[in-house]
Amino acid sequence: MNILKTASLAAPSLDDRVGASLLGLYVADATAMPVHWMYNLNFLKRDYGQITGFVKPHDHFEGSIMNKSNTGGAGRGSNQGSIIGDVINHGKKQHWAPDQQNHYHLGLQAGENTLEAQLSRLVTRNIVENDAFEADSFRAEYIKFMQTPGSHNDCYAATAHRMFFANLVNGQDPKLCPDNDGHNVDAIDALTISIPVILKYHNGAPDVRNQRVIESIKVIRGIKAVEKYAVMFSDMLVDVLNGKDVREVAQAAADKLGMGSLQHMV
Repeated sequence: MNILKTASLAAPSLDDRVGASLLGLYVADATAMPVHWMYNLNFLKRDYGQITGFVKPHDHFEGSIMNKSNTGGAGRGSNQGSIIGDVINHGKKQHWAPDQQNHYHLGLQAGENTLEAQLSRLVTRNIVENDAFEADSFRAEYIKFMQTPGSHNDCYAATAHRMFFANLVNGQDPKLCPDNDGHNVDAIDALTISIPVILKYHNGAPDVRNQRVIESIKVIRGIKAVEKYAVMFSDMLVDVLNGKDVREVAQAAADKLGMGSLQHMV
C-alpha cells in the first residue's frame, strides 16, 4: 500500500484545518509581500512576472507612497516626526524620505513575513501561553515588540501603529492609545491579527468568539466601521473550518452585504 497516497486522500481533520489556516496565513503573507499595494498590473508583470514562490522585493517601487506618509502619525504628511525610526521601525525612517520611492517592505528577504503577520505570531504566542486571548498581556507584548530594535525587519508600519505610538509617547494610557483617522485604520489589514483568535475559539459560542475578535483588534486600532466585517470574517472562517465550501460561504457573505453574484469576480 502506498501510505503517502492513502494519507493524501484522507479527509483532513478539524485540527488539520485549524493548523493549515494558521500556516496559510504566514505562507500567503510572505508570498504576496513583494507586490503589496502594487495596483498597476503592468508594473507588477514587469517587475515580478508571475509569482510562483517566495521572492525578495525589489528595493525600488514605482508608485510607492511611503515617501508621502507621515512618519510621526496618521496617513500622508510630513516626514519631520520620528515615531518611525526612533520609537518603532528603528533605523527605517531614511527609507520614507520624500525624495525616495522605496518598497514598503524594503529589507525583507524572500519568504520573510511582514509586520502584520509578525503581530499575528505575537497573538498566537499570547494565546498559547495563556490558553486564551488576554488583551492586557497582548497589549504589553505589542508595545515591547514594537519598541524593541531588531524585533522585526519590516520597513513599513501602518497608520494604526503610528497613531498608537504617537499617543503613547504623548503620555496616553496604553488602553487609550488605539486611534482612528477616519480613513486608514478601518481597513482590511485590521483583520490579520484576529485569525489566531478565531482559530482558538472556533468551537465555542459565536458571540464569545466574536467578542474576543473585536477585543483583539481594538488593542491596536480604534475601529468603527470594520467591526461588522470582522464578525462576518470570523463566521466565514469557522464555516470553512467546519467543511462548508468556500465559494458558498463567500457568496452567502456577499448576499448579506447586497453585493449580488460573485461569479463575475472569479
